Amino acid sequence: ALPAIAAIEAGAHVFLEKPTAHTVLESRAILNAARAANRVVQVGLHRRIGPHHVEAMKFLRSGKVGKVGQVRLFVTGGGGKEEPTPNSP
Repeated sequence: ALPAIAAIEAGAHVFLEKPTAHTVLESRAILNAARAANRVVQVGLHRRIGPHHVEAMKFLRSGKVGKVGQVRLFVTGGGGKEEPTPNSP
């Protein structure tokens, strides 16, 4: 929590991976710091924003494989190469 709070207090917006902190109180401290500094804190969900995961979700939601009840994914290595995308203007 301390590095996130320090970044917020330095004026940065912060992207955190879940869990955001070790305790609920630490997470609330991050939230309070962000509100006080008018900064954005975004919480990521492991691997859900990677390009190949986004494309897989689009495919599953397209209906091309019928109704999907559950998908289980196991990553045993480093996964595919993530290609960063430029920030939107």
